[in-house]
Amino acid sequence: MKFRMIEHAADLAFRLEGDSWLEVVASGTEAFNTLLAGGRIVPETARRSSDEQVEILAESMDEVIVQWINELLFLFESRRILVDPGSILEQGELVAQEGEGYLFRTVKGPVESSGLRTWRLPAEFVPGASIRKAEPRPGVATDQGRRLWVNVVFVLNR
Repeated sequence: MKFRMIEHAADLAFRLEGDSWLEVVASGTEAFNTLLAGGRIVPETARRSSDEQVEILAESMDEVIVQWINELLFLFESRRILVDPGSILEQGELVAQEGEGYLFRTVKGPVESSGLRTWRLPAEFVPGASIRKAEPRPGVATDQGRRLWVNVVFVLNR
């Protein structure tokens, strides 16, 4: 998983990278968590949640990434939950749907390992940034040799 900030005039933009599109999704999760929590999460406090199931169908990979980040924003704002990026690689699935685009979903495994690992944050937790939404930045979903990347803008509340 890898991400880095890139220049943007008004908001925050990241280049999300990976050797597979699933790794790019995990990189987006890590960028989101870093922006909100800035490393203030202790992984040992993670709890596994079997009710965090998500399905996203989109025409392109950049749309999948943006919809996923907006789903992360919903989980954070509604239930104070952040998703462990590593669990995307373990519990995520990405399927190309012929003529329909791409389907990203979190899949259920055996009972003891189903769902995404999440961190539930205390009510008094103050995020490092106030994000309104994510949107694609032009020129996204490009393959540079074997490395895949997508540029995403995090639109901040003002």
